[in-house]
Amino acid sequence: MSIENCSDSPDALLSLIEEIKLCYQEPPATRRHCRQPDFSEQSFLLLAIVTVVSKTFSDSELHRLLLHDKELCTALGFSRVPHRTRPGKRLKSLRETAEQQIAHLGKTILAEVDTLESQSAVSAIDGRKEIIPLAA
Repeated sequence: MSIENCSDSPDALLSLIEEIKLCYQEPPATRRHCRQPDFSEQSFLLLAIVTVVSKTFSDSELHRLLLHDKELCTALGFSRVPHRTRPGKRLKSLRETAEQQIAHLGKTILAEVDTLESQSAVSAIDGRKEIIPLAA
């Protein structure tokens, strides 16, 4: 049995984006000598979530979606619609950032959940690494 949010409301995606923005942790600032990018990593991480939720994986479909839905574009933090090939390139380079955000969220959840000594340790596995305990 699959448990999903099957809301037909167009605001369901926007409310999901707003909830995720609340959990986002800004990465530490790094000094760059080059020009700052036009679009933030957060915007593309949110776009990655939109691609999964809406099952829209091709660059042209994403571009059309952003062109036609200005409210979504604004919610994602895009000041303008990126070029049609930009999302695909940026989404491919977000793996490390996404892993850091997931780890941060896991630590936040662990801090909020009361555990007993009789309960098993919390761990995560992603197929590439062995089981890594998140709490001692």
